Amino acid sequence: MDYTEQRLLWEQKYPDYQKFAVDMSGVIHEILEAKHIISMVHQIAFRAKSPDRFEEKCHRKNYSDPFEQMKDLAGVRVITLYEADVARVAEAITSSLFIDAEHSHIKAPVSAKILSYRTIHLVGTLTEEYLEKADLKGYAGMNIEIQVRSVLQHAWAEIDHDSRYKSNFVLPPELERRLYLIAGLLEVADREFNDFRDQRNKLIEEAKKEITEQQLSSELLTLVFIEASLELIATKYHLGDHYIKDDASKLIGLCEEYGITKVGDYITLLDDLDDIFQFSRVVKSSISAHVRNYNRKMSAGFVIFSAIILRRGIDPWCRGMPLEWIHSINEALAHFRPNSATRIVKGSKPAQPMEITR
Repeated sequence: MDYTEQRLLWEQKYPDYQKFAVDMSGVIHEILEAKHIISMVHQIAFRAKSPDRFEEKCHRKNYSDPFEQMKDLAGVRVITLYEADVARVAEAITSSLFIDAEHSHIKAPVSAKILSYRTIHLVGTLTEEYLEKADLKGYAGMNIEIQVRSVLQHAWAEIDHDSRYKSNFVLPPELERRLYLIAGLLEVADREFNDFRDQRNKLIEEAKKEITEQQLSSELLTLVFIEASLELIATKYHLGDHYIKDDASKLIGLCEEYGITKVGDYITLLDDLDDIFQFSRVVKSSISAHVRNYNRKMSAGFVIFSAIILRRGIDPWCRGMPLEWIHSINEALAHFRPNSATRIVKGSKPAQPMEITR
């Protein structure tokens, strides 16, 4: 069959389908980002079928109606680092588009005794939700083929495709067998990488648990840890590092008074650090309004002090402190937590608070 007329028509349609493929790659990225799994993806590629490939496939498949029968005129390929993530990525895409089940499939060996290429092929169209968007509304009914596979699966598929279709060369059986043996080796490698990641993540979680369970003390290691947190805060908010060493020593004592005995407890204090920083500014402002000659200059130590007050309350820090300072802190707490109430404990040994004279 002569496909000259169809090819000419495809050459006219090609730019529109190329734009469609570009836009669909953006849609896929948006879907995976919304599902919080974009980090699983190594690459998202797109293409519209070239006129040469269009004509070649028409002849190879002997299509009678290429534009109806060919479902991969536009395509997006999603490549994951790990084979274990392929199914999850495909599921996210499937749940967000209209999927043509008849033309979608998992390409895999038909028998356990056969080695071959593995990938997921999805054919879908945009849902009404996407078609309502101005830049997508012209794509109603247009098919997109989405391939999802791992990096290693992709490597094999590219070499196989290059060997079979681009060269127009029929591989002899012994060479074809070697190609499929490589597919088997890569399948084993994929599984090893999956296991490697699982073991690595397990070690990371164990290390995190060990670190967060570590007891805080006045030893050098803990002092360095707290100094490092102060330096990070000073850098983040451009506060300077003039008081870091003094503040670190005082914070160790303050943490002991508040029962903050583990590294994990200390780290939790600094959750939502931007909010903590805003609270520390409110505290500074409140103290300045009640205490004469108070230095409003912010320090990293004051930010952590504010975090302790906000998370754990004024007691025991307030024991023995001037009432105007306690009133100032209460005022700041009320601004952030209107229902908070402070219980002042009398008769106990005064805490060793960090100085707030700056």
